[in-house]
Amino acid sequence: MILAAGLASLSIMPRDAQAVGLTFALSDTTAAAGATITASGHCNPGWAEDSAEVLVWFESDPVDSVRSTVTQGHWTGPADPVHTADWGDWSVELTVPSLPAGDTGIRATCNSYNGSDPQAYDPVTFTVEAAPASISLSSAWTGAGGSNTVTGSGFAPGETVRIVLQSDPVEVGVLTANGSGAISGSFVVPRTTEPGAHTVVVTGATSARAASSSLSVRAAASIGTITRVGCTALIPVATSGGGSSFSFEVWDDGTELSSVSWVGPVDEVLTWTMTQPIAQSAPGVGFYVESGGVTLAEVGNWDLPAEVAALCTSTPPVTLALPGYPGATVAGETVAVSGSGYLPGEEVVLTIGGVVVGTALVSDEGTFSGSFTVPSGTDPGAQTLTATGAFTGRSAQVTLTVLSPPARTTPASAGTPAATPTSDDTPAPATTASLADTGTGAGPALLVGAGMTLLAGVWLVGRRRRTT
Repeated sequence: MILAAGLASLSIMPRDAQAVGLTFALSDTTAAAGATITASGHCNPGWAEDSAEVLVWFESDPVDSVRSTVTQGHWTGPADPVHTADWGDWSVELTVPSLPAGDTGIRATCNSYNGSDPQAYDPVTFTVEAAPASISLSSAWTGAGGSNTVTGSGFAPGETVRIVLQSDPVEVGVLTANGSGAISGSFVVPRTTEPGAHTVVVTGATSARAASSSLSVRAAASIGTITRVGCTALIPVATSGGGSSFSFEVWDDGTELSSVSWVGPVDEVLTWTMTQPIAQSAPGVGFYVESGGVTLAEVGNWDLPAEVAALCTSTPPVTLALPGYPGATVAGETVAVSGSGYLPGEEVVLTIGGVVVGTALVSDEGTFSGSFTVPSGTDPGAQTLTATGAFTGRSAQVTLTVLSPPARTTPASAGTPAATPTSDDTPAPATTASLADTGTGAGPALLVGAGMTLLAGVWLVGRRRRTT
């Protein structure tokens, strides 16, 4: 059987026209798979019209054998003839096949002398070198905090392979080579990685074989699901990229309404509150995270329901009332309170004489209702309750009367009649102040104790929308 696969090129070397013995040599006796080597020798074709056929192959991979046919004066084969004035010298290039690392042999035979039996050359020992380790990445760039996939080969079968991201070396993954020394797996670029050119280095723990590939790291950002509390949008924002500058911007029909900037990774909930009507050229507003003039994340055309937007952008009268108030109270008692005309979702702070006595959340209808407790130690007399919107500053007041606590009566001694108070000792009747209930009757909002806050840890971005 004659095998022709793998033939790269063949040439006839000039020699004197004389009979010589069979010779066979290699240009290299050690090379890795994929390398090219040259085999050369002499096969006497016999008479001028006779042909000589040379077969050369790797013992471990005979399919990759190559054939050359030598005659006096020319060579015939799968390519165009190569003319020569010589007798029987041959040379052929061989590509080292994918064989396991180690020793193998290269053999050759010569079929010449008017079709006589093939004559075998002595085999030549050849060493297949272990292929150098190599890797490739699924993408040439990755955002900080993002993932990439590495594939590679040339490692020792079954060994642990470590993935390190440089310049500042940090191990980002560990893989195990399969039985062929190949690897494949993903790794995550740390969020704090500075954008720019980096190198991924993969090293076998046992063989110490290593390979590397360039990786460009870019700043990255994401905007999560936006929710709403009244007129305020809560926008989860995460950014990655150590040393990178980021900005969060709110735009409406080409006009920037508000923005905030920072450096480095964050994972925060930013807020923006609507207080002015939105332009009508396009619905809603757009939220954008940028770095270096590049938009990394965006949510466009975010809008509030029409009825909520109307409340958020209107300026209704602000009212405050004490529903069911009997006209007077004493320190320590609980008093109902309600108000209207505030911004939906904002916090209302209740104070008496500068002392915070409670806070409340405004409903989507711009109202709140609940109760507060008159602080102990409050001076008797007329006191002013003030309710102030924490975001808008909208404020309303109402007056309440605080009475002195009732005097204690000392029990009379046994057998001694109790003293009858004179007219001068009779307490004066309480002064009654009639206050109208101007609340809207909306469902109750949350009231919390003094000093507590509504959205601890929330970063307020929007200050005031610009009218377009």
